[in-house]
Amino acid sequence: MIEALLQLILLIVFSHLLYLILMQYHKMTDIKNVRLEADWELCVNDINQYLPYGISQVAVSEDGLIATVTTPDKVYTIQFLNNVIWKRENNGNETILTGVTSALFTLYGNRLLLQVKLEDGVERERSFVVEPYSE
Repeated sequence: MIEALLQLILLIVFSHLLYLILMQYHKMTDIKNVRLEADWELCVNDINQYLPYGISQVAVSEDGLIATVTTPDKVYTIQFLNNVIWKRENNGNETILTGVTSALFTLYGNRLLLQVKLEDGVERERSFVVEPYSE
């Protein structure tokens, strides 16, 4: 009788321990997803900063991996290369988003569309309004 009671207590303790371990794992995956979401939103914010009002020209390469933004002051190149989206300006490089398996830039009228697939399999898409320069 005492042995059965001890086995029951051990079963309850181990089941609670397993539950706590699974909950901690779930919290860790949530934290990873929050970080990936924050990285994506920072990427979108950065690209919005490179598309100010008064753009002279926006061009997308034929393969859709490079978007070139020309303003009256500067020329920016946003490029997908080696699982990273880069911004290039005057021979300087800035990392915008890492962990990208594929990216595609498309130009539709006054909108620049960015489609991204991240390493975790999540697909993201964002459309940016391109306001041309007018005097």
